[in-house]
Amino acid sequence: MKTADYLALNEATGGIDGEVLPAEIINVSPDLYSQRVLINKGQSDGVFIGQPLLDANGLMGQVVEVLPFTSWALLITDPQHVTPVEVNRNGERALARGSRAMANELELQFVTQTQDMQAGDRLVSSGMGQVYPKNYPVAEIISFYADPGLDFATVRARPLAEMASTRHVMLVFQSEESLPIEPRPGVEGFIDDELTPTEIDAQILQIQSESIEQ
Repeated sequence: MKTADYLALNEATGGIDGEVLPAEIINVSPDLYSQRVLINKGQSDGVFIGQPLLDANGLMGQVVEVLPFTSWALLITDPQHVTPVEVNRNGERALARGSRAMANELELQFVTQTQDMQAGDRLVSSGMGQVYPKNYPVAEIISFYADPGLDFATVRARPLAEMASTRHVMLVFQSEESLPIEPRPGVEGFIDDELTPTEIDAQILQIQSESIEQ
């Protein structure tokens, strides 16, 4: 890793509660319907399923398969991945899911038309589910469209991480205090691919309702 790249990663992850491990992306999945990358760290390095993956600019995804010396990570732009986020400007919460229509974009799920969001707003990880470190950059809203005939607004966002070009990344080992007591599948991470799209959307809506009640 180049010194400049290492310094950028080190500065970006300086405020994270836990340790980080530098890694390198060495391949991408040939599957057109799955956005995954292969990194050069694996079980021998202590990598585990669900481990967050970051670059110097933003959150990238999480580990979904661990091999002896390499691992596969699912990117946040994959349609099966959902990330709880909040607007840095005002704390408005939402769920960012990999876009099913536009490559390398995110769509915010179940955002009401009265929520205070606008193009240019920065989204950071909310920390819900305690999988991703709280307040790490995730994306920037690029459009907010409220159709009076629909229940929810259409919100598109662009990841801040250099999803298509970055090679140097960091794996996060969060401190024991920040780890969840019980995992909450579907909150931060990939969703069960055996569920139908309707069931997935219902699961996301239930999670959002629970978060609002809290």
